[in-house]
Amino acid sequence: MRLLAVYPFRTTPLKKFLAIFIPITLLKLARLANLIVYLVSFYNELMTGEQILSRVQELCSTRFPNYTVEFPLQVVDNTATSVLFLVKLNEVRAFRSTVRGWSEYISFISRGLLTRFGQVP
Repeated sequence: MRLLAVYPFRTTPLKKFLAIFIPITLLKLARLANLIVYLVSFYNELMTGEQILSRVQELCSTRFPNYTVEFPLQVVDNTATSVLFLVKLNEVRAFRSTVRGWSEYISFISRGLLTRFGQVP
C-alpha cells in the first residue's frame, strides 16, 4: 500500500508501474503459496497424531521447510519495498545530498532487517 501512495497508477508510466509491481506481487504470491502448502501439510500431519500438543511442538520446530522458505522471501519483499519507497521519497523530498538523508536510509532499512531477525522490538 505504501508503494501505491508514492507510485500511483494514474501518474506513473505504465512500464515503470509494471516493473515495480509485478515482482512485488510475485513475491507476495510466493509467500501466499508457501503459507497454503504449510497449512495443508500441517493439518494433514496434525490429524495423524494422537497427542496434539506434543505433535504441534514437533511439527513447528522440525518438519516443515516453510520457515526456511518464508524468511528469505519476507526479507527480499520488505527490503525491495522499503528501498523503492525510500528512492521515491528521496526524489520527492530532494534530500539525497545531505548526510541526514543517507542516515535516514540506513536507519530505516537496517531497523527493518533487524526487526525481522528479532533483534529490535
